[in-house]
Amino acid sequence: MKTEKKVFRIPKLTPWIIKFSRKIEFADSDALVEVMTDNSFSLFNEVRVKGSLRLNGLVIDDKKKTIFSIDTDDERINIAPIGELSFDSFMRFYKTILENFDPNASCVRFKG
Repeated sequence: MKTEKKVFRIPKLTPWIIKFSRKIEFADSDALVEVMTDNSFSLFNEVRVKGSLRLNGLVIDDKKKTIFSIDTDDERINIAPIGELSFDSFMRFYKTILENFDPNASCVRFKG
């Protein structure tokens, strides 16, 4: 964005979606959080709502030192970058889900 006096660079932040291969239940949220924690992803400001699954929070990749938010329901995890989310960090998170939670999950770019 350009003004009379300055040029501001606004990064384009692209959300991603990890689609589960099956519907997950509220009870699965404990396993999902444990998988993240065991693989050096810290979950903060976590909110879980019983009934149909809803899990939201901020995730810190302790290895890459990046932050992103997640919004999870029974079918997918929406991942929204906050600041500079490296592609490596996102792929590490996706790999963690594949190897430890849902080996048949798929990944797509958010199209809004």
